[in-house]
Amino acid sequence: MNQNVASARDLALNLHWTWHAPTAALLATLPGFTPGRHPALLLTEIAVADPDSAIERWAEEHAQEIATLAAELDSATDNDPSPRVAYFSPEFGIAAQVPQYSGGLGILAGDHLKAASDRSVPLVGIGLLYREGFFQQEIVA
Repeated sequence: MNQNVASARDLALNLHWTWHAPTAALLATLPGFTPGRHPALLLTEIAVADPDSAIERWAEEHAQEIATLAAELDSATDNDPSPRVAYFSPEFGIAAQVPQYSGGLGILAGDHLKAASDRSVPLVGIGLLYREGFFQQEIVA
């Protein structure tokens, strides 16, 4: 995996893209992108299906943009000497592409993460990972 692909994967795995429009726009240009799919999953699928061409070509086309966004994200987090705050919640409502919430608690926790990001608070969300996604709640009349 070349450095550009690795950096794009890091951008996709860091959920900052869910509210950072330039990163979301870049990831939306991935080959085969569809709204509602997590870009990290798409990157993995492309790499498995076509390990040497599609994702490599995409990464080369967007190398400068990937590098700029990755550097911006790194400088905002890695150079901060203040201690991190751990926020434990069983669910975080971050984005539809990350099915890890079912209702109010998750939405509130996601809002806390977004507000912390906006204020550059070094907050780390720690939750549960569900292999099949979180369950869906419905109201049946």
